[in-house]
Amino acid sequence: LAKVSGRDADGFGSLIRNYRTFGLRALDASLIGAGVLSGKISAGNSGNGLSGAFIWNQVANDTVVTVDDDATIAVAGDMQLTAASVTEADAGIASLNAAIGNAGSLSGYDFGGNSLAYTGAANDLSGDTTDQPGQSALQDTGWGSSIIAVAGDVAVGGNNVGLSFVGSQVKNAHRVDIGNATLSAGENLMLNARDNTRIIDLAAGVGISTGQFAGMGSAVYNDIANASQVRFGSAVLEGKSASISANNVFAKAEDASRIYGLAGNVAISTGSAAAAGAVAYNKIANTVTAEAGRTAFRTDGNVELGAKNDAQIMAGAVAGGGSMSGTALGLSFWWNETGNQTFAGARDGSTFDATGLIVDADNASRIYALAGSVGIGGKAAVGLA
Repeated sequence: LAKVSGRDADGFGSLIRNYRTFGLRALDASLIGAGVLSGKISAGNSGNGLSGAFIWNQVANDTVVTVDDDATIAVAGDMQLTAASVTEADAGIASLNAAIGNAGSLSGYDFGGNSLAYTGAANDLSGDTTDQPGQSALQDTGWGSSIIAVAGDVAVGGNNVGLSFVGSQVKNAHRVDIGNATLSAGENLMLNARDNTRIIDLAAGVGISTGQFAGMGSAVYNDIANASQVRFGSAVLEGKSASISANNVFAKAEDASRIYGLAGNVAISTGSAAAAGAVAYNKIANTVTAEAGRTAFRTDGNVELGAKNDAQIMAGAVAGGGSMSGTALGLSFWWNETGNQTFAGARDGSTFDATGLIVDADNASRIYALAGSVGIGGKAAVGLA
């Protein structure tokens, strides 16, 4: 949470001036890497074996930038407010850590400290004294919350049944909320809420039976339900209002989530039967919003309210079953869906005094999927996809 709010003893809201530029950022960087392998080996032909490999991953970050409680921020140059997922190696993370002093610092950092190197006079309210330190370096990009998981199962000998499963769920919230506040930038005001979640999951298995039966199953389950929002005034909460002035205003909410999932296995029996099944389920249901309510915009240039959903699913399910002298079955199935909500607009009497107004809501979600199966049997074989 990055927040400018609260009142002084006389009831006045926060006031930030004396900087040429200003940036307020809430950034998160999450990475889960998981792998598990299970196996079973039987020397005899009559033994029965059961094995499995299971992984479950979950990420739920709440990353918010808030300006409220009649706060006023006025600068002569650019102002940038960002809530986003980034990589740990991002320049923005390094710059923030350097300014605060260490990565584990608590909130409440004094921005009048020496590390900020403020050189203006204490009573200078011109708004053009100095840049906020590190402003130029805070360019957050790259992957956001990332999950990479692999589950594998290998069974050899006797009669075998095995299962490998990988499940991942991401429910992040990235919000830039301008409630009861006044923002003034002499140049550009940029507000960005962004998520770049990546899930890469693989579930695989190999079963080889020297007895009568080999069975192997693999499944992946992936679910992303993020919220990326830039909100002004009553869009944050009914009754709130905001005043915005700048040369240009760019308010953008974006989500570029990606799911890459593959389930695959092979079951081979020298006896009477072999069965292999692969299932992949993937869903992305993001909410992306850029909305103004009871907000007055005054610019010499343009006001842009943009919401973009650019989610993508790439999934595959492949299975193969083979029996030397009996029956073989191969079955693969996938289910992929998107249920995104994308909105950009203004309500509750918001006004725009600008050269141009651009309101853009773009949903460009895509799904690429492949299913395949093979059955090879001495007597009968079936392959279903």
